Amino acid sequence: MISRVTAPAMAQSAMRHLQANLAQLARLQEQATSQRAFAVPSDDPAAAATALQVHAQRSAPSSTPATSTTGSPG
Repeated sequence: MISRVTAPAMAQSAMRHLQANLAQLARLQEQATSQRAFAVPSDDPAAAATALQVHAQRSAPSSTPATSTTGSPG
């Protein structure tokens, strides 16, 4: 049997879609203002893992000695 699409059903569906789009817009605005791709690691686990690796590499002490750019040659 074919069911009728009523005006209240259409309004309810439209409201659901508007609320979903509003939530997505809020998430994207938060990303834009914070300049972060994700707020919590569960937003994007792969990106979170990559960010942790990059952070660990940057904070690890360098194995090569630093060269001085100041001073006169010898």
